Amino acid sequence: VMSALDISGEFDIATQSELRKFLNDNWKDAGYRTKHLSGSKFNAAHIKAVQTFLNAQTLGPVLPIDGHESPEMIKLLRKFLNKNWDKAGFRPKKLSLTGKMDGGFQGNRGTVKALQH
Repeated sequence: VMSALDISGEFDIATQSELRKFLNDNWKDAGYRTKHLSGSKFNAAHIKAVQTFLNAQTLGPVLPIDGHESPEMIKLLRKFLNKNWDKAGFRPKKLSLTGKMDGGFQGNRGTVKALQH
């Protein structure tokens, strides 16, 4: 989904910045307000854009736009990445849609690796 990042699984500043650019480039789906995202550090505004973007993909139950990283958000993000595995695939096997998904971006290294790829 993003370009020129180390596939480390760390939700670092470079990854956060690329995800912000992706969301701004896809503001038609991610925009929950008129103003685009700014800054490189992810905060509640960025999470709300992720939630809005994922809701626009209609991959499962609608997420609340609350700015909190939830297991439900991670699951929908994994579904989106699996659906786009031709771009996100950093390994042959797609991301699991069952099991533990709490810990947000920091606690889901495989999900972050797929984002970085």
